[in-house]
Amino acid sequence: MSSGVSQLNLSRRDLGQAVQAYLDRGELVPDEVVLDMLREAMVAAKAAGGGYVLDGIPRNMHQARAAYLIGRELEMTADVALHLQADDADVMRRRRA
Repeated sequence: MSSGVSQLNLSRRDLGQAVQAYLDRGELVPDEVVLDMLREAMVAAKAAGGGYVLDGIPRNMHQARAAYLIGRELEMTADVALHLQADDADVMRRRRA
């Protein structure tokens, strides 16, 4: 794979089960699984002729680099990046409103 990201080649069902197993154990989902899910979503977005919004990814520099390489490989680079920051008290106050 030209992006240098290890692809697990799991079916959508297998990806879902893998994610659920990690979550059930209270563990973070490994980058390889997260990036396979990202690739699948980006391929689907491209096939549909639309764009995409990443929410919750990247959560580390490895994921950021890999996401960029996947996007470049699929000719789907980002036009805009937003970093929203709020303190916990504000988020909770707004959530309760």
